[in-house]
Amino acid sequence: MTGAGRIIRVALAAGLVVLAAASACPAQEQPAAPAPRSAAKPAETRVYTAQQQEIMAALDKLLAEQNYEQLAKTVAALSDGPGITAGLDWGRARTLEGASLVVPLVYAALLWRTAAQNPEYASMRQTSGLMAAYALLVMAADSPKCADKSAPEHQIASILAVYKPLLAAVAKLPEEQRTKITDTALALEKRLAPKRGNDNYLCRFGLQEHIDTAKKFGDAAYTEAPAKPGQVGKQMVLRFDMSYVPKFRPAEQWEPEQAAARARFPELLSTVLNTLGAQAQTGAAKP
Repeated sequence: MTGAGRIIRVALAAGLVVLAAASACPAQEQPAAPAPRSAAKPAETRVYTAQQQEIMAALDKLLAEQNYEQLAKTVAALSDGPGITAGLDWGRARTLEGASLVVPLVYAALLWRTAAQNPEYASMRQTSGLMAAYALLVMAADSPKCADKSAPEHQIASILAVYKPLLAAVAKLPEEQRTKITDTALALEKRLAPKRGNDNYLCRFGLQEHIDTAKKFGDAAYTEAPAKPGQVGKQMVLRFDMSYVPKFRPAEQWEPEQAAARARFPELLSTVLNTLGAQAQTGAAKP
């Protein structure tokens, strides 16, 4: 069975689909998307067109439905200036409202893609790195809320794998800029913590969901998928139940664990960035 693989693929899709648009070919070969002309204007004072309002409403609907894969595809499909602006402003606004972990992940990926395709917005790379660092901290801070411990365990590995280019870019910055980004990520996580409620995305895709989905749908819980190269026999994948709601621990149990985790955050970010920086130097030294 490859049910767990299906679950993890859905979890990764939120960022991977968007990042693929920026990494599918070298930056100089990418067809540049029209830049969001009003990107420098504060989102709070921006007047949105009917089309932009529809985009934002659609993203809100997909998020509410837990349709994470389609959310990622919708963001990845944004290609013109007004659409990209709507996507960026939506990601920023929802992140600052304390929305699900999936939002800063998708927002970070869209920032990265926009910067890759529009050199005049290269500074967005630093913002994308900030959002990736913030998402990493949110994962560590809020994972104690999950009743199923297996659910968030893969998240840190997923973030480090899929968002490695974003964090590596931060690692290569001059010390002053790097410190500013990490300090901002630390402050942002702490400031937004009271706004972040129970996060279905963070606490899904674990063993308990696999068990519950199989119990709920019985034989219909699995569908056959085409075998990949090298695989033998039937390949069965677990269906994705958008209505699934994970269980959460009471606050008196997770709050002490969150406080302990937060105390280690400066060390966590430093270790991650130092490791990525060392890897970059090693790679650059190879002939």
